[in-house]
Amino acid sequence: MEQVKKLNTTSSSDHLKGLVGIDKCIEDIKSLLSHAPIVGIWGMGGLGKITLANAIFKEFHPQFEGQYFLANVRDEIERHGATYLRKLHFGELSKEKDLDLGNLQYIKQRLYHNKLLIVLDDVDDLKQYEDLVEDWDWLNSESRVIITRRAQQVLRNIINELRIRYTTSKN
Repeated sequence: MEQVKKLNTTSSSDHLKGLVGIDKCIEDIKSLLSHAPIVGIWGMGGLGKITLANAIFKEFHPQFEGQYFLANVRDEIERHGATYLRKLHFGELSKEKDLDLGNLQYIKQRLYHNKLLIVLDDVDDLKQYEDLVEDWDWLNSESRVIITRRAQQVLRNIINELRIRYTTSKN
């Protein structure tokens, strides 16, 4: 399925060779993830936000009981609708194929006991974010979320305290 990007379990970084500064960026984000539950990566299109998120996901996902990577949130919500993606999101994390969103509270309670890694790429606005996840009360303190977006303000609206910030730039 196009919405959920299943990544290779091999953690080869060959595809990152030649990208100037990528190793430092990855180390910075890993450092942020060691003490912050939600990290936002923002910057202009084409500067490597998804590349960074992919690299972190590939390296970290074996350490988590549940993993979910949703690329192009903006396009996928437009194409399939938020309800479908929410069902996919929670179904993937809970490993339930025929998820009933009517039992979402029960699913969230179950997920709270798992260490989860979630990447949401290209979240366009606060409504898309809220439509997908509603809130983060169901994540425990060991879970981690990475959100990529072009506009910093969207991340400020999502992450209450934006002490966690990474800008990709062409310097």
